[in-house]
Amino acid sequence: MSVSSSPPFLPPPQSARRVSADEAGQRVDRYIRRAFPFVPYTLVHKWLRSGQVRLNGARVKADARLSQDDMVRLPPQGTTSNVRTSEEVRTPDKVRTLDKKTLSLLRRRILLEQEHFFLIDKPAGLSCQGGRGIVQSLDRQLLALAESHPSLGMPRLVHRLDRATSGLLLVAKSRRAAADLATLFQKGKVRKTYCAVLEGTPKKNILTYHSPLVDKRKGEQEATTHLFLLAHNEVYDNSLVLLRPVSGRKHQLRRHLAEAGTPIMGERLYALKKQETFETIKETIVAKPTANPEKTTATTTVTTAQGLMLHALRLVIEEDKYALDIHLPPPDNFFTACLSSRLEAQSLRDSCLDPFA
Repeated sequence: MSVSSSPPFLPPPQSARRVSADEAGQRVDRYIRRAFPFVPYTLVHKWLRSGQVRLNGARVKADARLSQDDMVRLPPQGTTSNVRTSEEVRTPDKVRTLDKKTLSLLRRRILLEQEHFFLIDKPAGLSCQGGRGIVQSLDRQLLALAESHPSLGMPRLVHRLDRATSGLLLVAKSRRAAADLATLFQKGKVRKTYCAVLEGTPKKNILTYHSPLVDKRKGEQEATTHLFLLAHNEVYDNSLVLLRPVSGRKHQLRRHLAEAGTPIMGERLYALKKQETFETIKETIVAKPTANPEKTTATTTVTTAQGLMLHALRLVIEEDKYALDIHLPPPDNFFTACLSSRLEAQSLRDSCLDPFA
């Protein structure tokens, strides 16, 4: 991809913004990241250190707190003195052009919209947040989508799903709603149920994994996961389970199941052994006995599904203001994996399915 030699467009068209009541109380640097999402974080701090960001006309530090009706202004548009290269800041039009390819699909993935939040059907393979090496992320796409849909407010992710996990994702429309919903998560008033195809079979139909998980930044954290066995196949030694995380640790479900010796199908990071079922080139030959045992047995070729077989199936909020109970069946490739493993998965289409209640 060639880079235009024309001067970069700095910053996004709206270089000054008034702080709303919902946005009050935030740090200046965090506010800018949301108000001007197309400006790199490193550049925001560069402007703050050099005094180019103004709060009500005066210089301001990154950790200053904002009040309602404060005016935040970024450097004037059209200058190149604030950047080292033309790639350091991408223009809003360029970012929006990239997002347009997925905005139509993303719009159709909004399952439910209420006053304070909406729910997204997140596809596997899409990261919730941007980072090193991530070109597209859900948080950036939601911001771009909200520009054409004012009812979505300023979208804020309340929780996360792994990049490889599909399913229900809750998005707040405001900072206040995001804080309220985060509190409900902490108090255990939000129940999440996942379904997964495992390599192997749990020792019991109902299990609870309670073991600490180590986080590089936060150290050792307690984590609890409940499991319910829906189906299993002794020939293939695979199983279909429901999972209920009580805590919300990073990769909790994947790590607990891998440590138990029954990793999720498609698991590459935590599996104790290489999971060949991840590769689509693998084929399983399934013998079908005929009515006459003396005749040659027919065979059918079944291609295994690709990806991590983990899906956020159901989300329940037990609080009047945000009351919710929604169920989302897995995508087609999940059912393909169940079919390949000869696991009965029809019950996953039932919205009343909740053995943990």
